[in-house]
Amino acid sequence: YALHLNGTGDVFTLTSAGNVGIGTSSPAGKLDVLAGGDQRLLFTTLGTDPFIGAVNAANSAYKMLQLNGSEMRLMTGGTERMRLTSTGLGIGTSSPSHAIDVSTSSATWAGAIKNTDATNGYGLFLQSAESASKAILGAYSGSSYKFYVRGDGRVGIGTSSPSDVLHIKATA
Repeated sequence: YALHLNGTGDVFTLTSAGNVGIGTSSPAGKLDVLAGGDQRLLFTTLGTDPFIGAVNAANSAYKMLQLNGSEMRLMTGGTERMRLTSTGLGIGTSSPSHAIDVSTSSATWAGAIKNTDATNGYGLFLQSAESASKAILGAYSGSSYKFYVRGDGRVGIGTSSPSDVLHIKATA
């Protein structure tokens, strides 16, 4: 079924499968709203899970927010990036065990909160892989670490190369 206004083409379409299209005569999901050009909003399922997607007109590039009752998933390029559950927010994990759970297989920093100003940049960094000489936690300001905790338990204040359990390096 289709609704036409003043001969301008299909404005509203209902298919025999129960899909509704607004601005399209061939809806790709239960509700498919095509605003023109590459502006499309699609309500459908991915497997058995419902999702809402911002999709290009060719239906080939998705920006998706997936909803599944007790959890929400944020996906880009078809890959899950974040999941919000009743337990917490998972980034890089589909089953967070803490309020905020960041997981990565990268050998570099797992997380960072930073100001990227070239002269006065600062931040807090969390290392994903523990090793004796690398930081697992670091606070950075300007051009150097102000606080540095290594994988072997050594702590540096004013140095990123602590030579003892606690190494404080004063600056003049």
